[in-house]
Amino acid sequence: MLAWLSLPVVCGVVLSFSVAAAEPVVLESVPPTGWDRPYVPVQMLQVALGTMGCKRGYDELMVTSGAAFRMTWREGDYNFPSLTLYQQDPISVGAVGVGAQVTREQFNDLEAAFAAIADSIDRGAPVIAWDDGRVDMQVICGYDAATTTIFRRTINAPGGVFDQVPAEKIRAMPWAGATYELWLLDLPETEDIPPLDWPLILANALRLAQWPEDQLVYDRFTCGDAAYLAWAMDMRDPDVHPKFPRAGGLAWALASHMQHARWTAARVLQNNAVVHPAVVEAGLLYQDEATIFGEVQRVLCGGAALPKTEAVDVANELIADEEVRLAAAGLVEQALEKDRAARLALTRALEDLAPELLPRTDDEPGDQ
Repeated sequence: MLAWLSLPVVCGVVLSFSVAAAEPVVLESVPPTGWDRPYVPVQMLQVALGTMGCKRGYDELMVTSGAAFRMTWREGDYNFPSLTLYQQDPISVGAVGVGAQVTREQFNDLEAAFAAIADSIDRGAPVIAWDDGRVDMQVICGYDAATTTIFRRTINAPGGVFDQVPAEKIRAMPWAGATYELWLLDLPETEDIPPLDWPLILANALRLAQWPEDQLVYDRFTCGDAAYLAWAMDMRDPDVHPKFPRAGGLAWALASHMQHARWTAARVLQNNAVVHPAVVEAGLLYQDEATIFGEVQRVLCGGAALPKTEAVDVANELIADEEVRLAAAGLVEQALEKDRAARLALTRALEDLAPELLPRTDDEPGDQ
């Protein structure tokens, strides 16, 4: 029999279970995942914090984490989904932005990592981890000490049934410097919804969007303006795309993710008009940018708006057409113009709200 914990809970209440529990322990109220929230780290954060009583939704976490404003691309290489990479840790940044506390811990010993998971689950807090060393993430909802297995939610297993897998599935990414890596969360008890720190949100958005060209993520990926320009350049280069059979589909997917991110930024900014008039202006410009990324998808599909599976196949074929690539490249550059205009508006808002937070050109990149 499973020891189901009915939540939401107030983090900090210590329950009587331990890693030596005779029965599996599962946080039953961890909500399901879904592809409607394609920025996976942000969705996993929303799922975990929502279980702990956080009333901020996915859209707001996209903004507090900076995910709504980022852009990355690997020059000359359509082989890796740069849409999954961030200049900073979106889980830690996004959680702090809504009043939560995050401890990011690394382990080389599975027993120690499993004990940390059990301790967190016992106090009612899900754990976020990489999904077996892939650039995907999972929310750990429970554990079975007898079999050293975990219960989890992942983007690839939505629905009401928890996925039960060996604890080795928490393996870290190769660059983590350890075998296992966990994000342990805490949410202080409060009846009030902490207000969003808009000056910090705007400062982080500007820092990510204006990322220095020479600061590559993992020594490979350009960010900010340089990423837009590198992507457009690769679209125009007839010698790049033939090397990558999935080039069209990956370009379509990135445009889809960028449309989603900018639409999210637009919604949240326009819903917070009270912050500053320029915030609303920026929201309208991000809305325009999102529309342009929608046009990129249609161009890559020959002018049609297709569902994802079909769109990827069509884009893989049509990216060989120079006219299609040139049109898409021009649209990416138009999107950059809108993004720059939105940033000017955000800068005006920050100049009034907290000028001391305006990013400097010598700012150091954030932790990944």
